[in-house]
Amino acid sequence: MLISRWTIFQFLTASLLIGILAFVENQSGTTTVAAGTPINSRLSIFLFITGILGCFYLMFLFQTLKTNTFFHHSFWKNVPILIMVIGVLSTIAILFTGTLGPLFEWVQQWRFLIYLFVVYFLLLYFVLVLSIVRNYQLDNDLGRKTTHLAFGWSLGVLVIGMFFVSPV
Repeated sequence: MLISRWTIFQFLTASLLIGILAFVENQSGTTTVAAGTPINSRLSIFLFITGILGCFYLMFLFQTLKTNTFFHHSFWKNVPILIMVIGVLSTIAILFTGTLGPLFEWVQQWRFLIYLFVVYFLLLYFVLVLSIVRNYQLDNDLGRKTTHLAFGWSLGVLVIGMFFVSPV
């Protein structure tokens, strides 16, 4: 078999992610957004982010089911620092292009860019949590357990940040 079933599941998960983004884009274009409406509620934002993180979780889970040695590479020890550097540089680049460059005009013209930025930073967040969980895991079972724990930790931190920390 040329393509494994886990690869097909990864393609289906990527299609689901694109479908979630298309649904959100379609819904945000047909409704008016006002402060306090359900569109702006913390719960709908949490569900959107959970859907995206769930897609990342499934993609990494299917990758670990494809190859058992996915987390055994020494590269994972350097990933937290690498992700933090990439995240800081990406944030600086977005702030720079937003204040001095054409980013606002691009986002006004192509609204889906904001969703791509959200997906990009959520991917960085999930890979950071995944690499930290992988590096601090004591046993040699670095497959599905690592992915499950990373998804739980990323959602747990998200719940605490969104629902238990009051906005200023």
